[in-house]
Amino acid sequence: MNRFSLILVTYLALTTSRTIASEHINWSTLPLENSHKSHLVNNRVLVFSNMQSLTQEIIDDSEIKQIETQKWDFSIAGLHPRNCRMALRRLSRYEEYDQLIGFIAESAYNEKEEELSFLLRSRLLPFSMLLNFQLPRITSPGKYAYSFDRGFLKGLTGHIHVDSVAEHDNRCLFYATAQWHGPHTGINNRIFEGFSRTMAKMAMETLFRVSSL
Repeated sequence: MNRFSLILVTYLALTTSRTIASEHINWSTLPLENSHKSHLVNNRVLVFSNMQSLTQEIIDDSEIKQIETQKWDFSIAGLHPRNCRMALRRLSRYEEYDQLIGFIAESAYNEKEEELSFLLRSRLLPFSMLLNFQLPRITSPGKYAYSFDRGFLKGLTGHIHVDSVAEHDNRCLFYATAQWHGPHTGINNRIFEGFSRTMAKMAMETLFRVSSL
């Protein structure tokens, strides 16, 4: 294997997430403690974000070298005040998110390619970020896979679970996960965790509010 091929294989290995197969998650299988679920019932959004720095060895010109990588695990949960039909009528219009959420400067959705893009700008961020998703338009309860195919955090994968909660007046449960492992972003782990938690919580709270009207 020549040097270029080796570097290419290493890069692909680093930027490809390992997604653990899971079933569709509903209220009874939601991986949260009962105390956390009570927070959801009381209209709190819960966000969990963990970023780790790792050192990985690669072989380059017959020499073993160490490179710095990061691994991110993320989840967010919220129980919408309305049922899924009412909630998704507004939440599925991704292209309008730049009109609803202050830190989304631009949003666009390609229906045919199921490609979503957000340009993020905020004083909470270390720099502007372009996020490109592969995500179907979510119009009904179910489990939906998504991924970042380019831009910041390229290679990220995750799932969005949407479910109607009969025991709580058919309110709509939203639970999303993300996993990523790739080259070091240059952002401190704690800083990354902080802004990802804050902005995700702000986004879900805002979307829940505007889609409840």
